[in-house]
Amino acid sequence: MDNGQALTRRERLRSQTLEEIRDASFAIIDADGGHALSIAALARSMAMSAPAVYRYFPSRDALMAHLTTLAYEQLTTAMTDAVAVAGSGRAPQTKIRFVVEAYRGWALRHPRRYAMLFGEQTAAVPGDRAAAGPGDRAAAVPGDRAAAGSGNRATAVLGDRAAAVPGDRATAGSGERAVAGSGERAAGGPGTRTPLDRAMALLIDLMVAATEDAPRESAGGSPELDSRLKAWARIQGRPDITPRVAGAALLIWTRVHGIVGLELTGMLDDHPLDAEMLINLELDSILDPAGRG
Repeated sequence: MDNGQALTRRERLRSQTLEEIRDASFAIIDADGGHALSIAALARSMAMSAPAVYRYFPSRDALMAHLTTLAYEQLTTAMTDAVAVAGSGRAPQTKIRFVVEAYRGWALRHPRRYAMLFGEQTAAVPGDRAAAGPGDRAAAVPGDRAAAGSGNRATAVLGDRAAAVPGDRATAGSGERAVAGSGERAAGGPGTRTPLDRAMALLIDLMVAATEDAPRESAGGSPELDSRLKAWARIQGRPDITPRVAGAALLIWTRVHGIVGLELTGMLDDHPLDAEMLINLELDSILDPAGRG
């Protein structure tokens, strides 16, 4: 092994502890939700002192931002893996259905992580330290898209009650700002690609393939709608796609998210149509016209 690339013992221990912190944090979230995660609760579950945890994350907000990034990556990986499972011989419309199934499947397996990303308020727990002292601030975790800055603002969805559309900025509660898409990034700078961006890029690519033989470019609404969809496509770094493709990708995103949200909150429990049927109905209405042109 190249000595220049070898980790020191301290670095190995730090990396191992970081992984244990992630696992323990997700265990708390999976059991009781994001609101149950505090630095104190995490420290107790790991038999560590709270000051020791603060050496890795300067505040609960910084920890939640890191976990939010990881959860987005997990969701995105599930979606991209679904395309690989579908194989190269499948039609784009079929691959889109695989992606949607993977999205819903991940949400059902990890309902509290999904709630943390898209609906559950995760404001600081009373008694948790908002920020570490000057000598107790940890460096940003490599690969993290969200970092606590002035006022502990995070670029991940923290405290936001609704799903932010990729590429849009949503204002979160309690003075925290959420940035879910591409464009201007508080932490990563212009053009930084988040996991959510990559998931939307995957959906856009499949929609382009699904509509390549369809002549219509308009989304079918007003010229103003087409203009706004073009603007959204530019923010996504895809000025080449038509308003029709952009609109279809957004419709899939918002409708599937809405149905999954209703399913997770039990709103569909007493309905004769289950979530899978409703999702297929929505996909039929979007994909069939797209294929026919």
